[in-house]
Amino acid sequence: MAAPNNSVTVPLPMDQFLAGMPCATQNPSSDIGSFVVFLILGVLIIIGNVIVLAVILKNEVLLQTGYYYIISLTVADLLVGMNCVIEAVMMRVVVPDPRWCLVRIAFLILASMASILSVFGIAYDRYIAITNPMVYTQRVGQFQSRVIVAIIWIMAVLIGFAPLMGWSDVSAYVGCCQVLSTLIGSYMLFLTFACYLPPLLVQLYFYACILQISRNQARRIADLQRNTCVVRNVRSSRTNKALKTLTVVIGCFVITWTPFFVVLAVHAICAESCNLKTIVQDCLVPLGFTNSFLNPFVYAFWSRDFRESMLAINCCTERNRERIVRVWTLRRTTRVTVVSQKVSSHTDMNTNRHIVYM
Repeated sequence: MAAPNNSVTVPLPMDQFLAGMPCATQNPSSDIGSFVVFLILGVLIIIGNVIVLAVILKNEVLLQTGYYYIISLTVADLLVGMNCVIEAVMMRVVVPDPRWCLVRIAFLILASMASILSVFGIAYDRYIAITNPMVYTQRVGQFQSRVIVAIIWIMAVLIGFAPLMGWSDVSAYVGCCQVLSTLIGSYMLFLTFACYLPPLLVQLYFYACILQISRNQARRIADLQRNTCVVRNVRSSRTNKALKTLTVVIGCFVITWTPFFVVLAVHAICAESCNLKTIVQDCLVPLGFTNSFLNPFVYAFWSRDFRESMLAINCCTERNRERIVRVWTLRRTTRVTVVSQKVSSHTDMNTNRHIVYM
């Protein structure tokens, strides 16, 4: 009589377990390359967002309504950077317990979704400020911004920890903790079509409206000018600046995140037959993380106000710092006054001001 097969219940020795792991048998050059990419990217993300957060918290002028979304985005991107460093260290390490892998994946998704939703919050704030400036000035205060930011983070936590709460499949888990190693197909489709695609489409609508308003305001200001050459230059300059800004904002978001979510949906449909785990883990995940590296440049360093605030903080003496802040405030007030003289209503003034400082 043959002895019963207990291979399923008796754990293998660790050396045999490691020998059978796909994450322990990768090409060494590929492993080193992935480690370097994740590590450098994570460090750069952390440095850039620490600078942004320090500048905002140091300057009371920047702590206005719209910057709560920037702070939320910066904190989310800091978490993305930390997750990136963790991925660099742990990507080829065997994690025998799938629950620990789910915890790691949960924080990765949480940080990424908080970043994506914060970008959506910034687009919403700009849209309201430009399309309804009177409502924005009178009703959209710090309390409402904080509530929206809190909702963003609650949603990110719920989405990120859903696999840990049971929306996952660990039956085929063999110890190599990757993004697709524990996620179930329905959850992948949920991430793509419920968590990424709707915010993207709404953002496109928001920024299309902003661009149209920018063109209309440039046309109205141009109509008030006397010199035809000045009219064309002012109109073209304002329209081109708005178009350039919106192209950078949308372009960075779409290029970095769309490939990941598209492949995620494809993998959810074709499962193991597509064999996309390595592509997602080594290529598309760091590409998505790159958005957190670009965000400080797109939403902070791109702004003249932010650059001048950073310069004021880096000045050697408090006296010079106060002088620069006074000059900055005076110039900002002067620019708004000039715009208000060119348009015929308070609404137009606020609209142009938000377009300029977008």
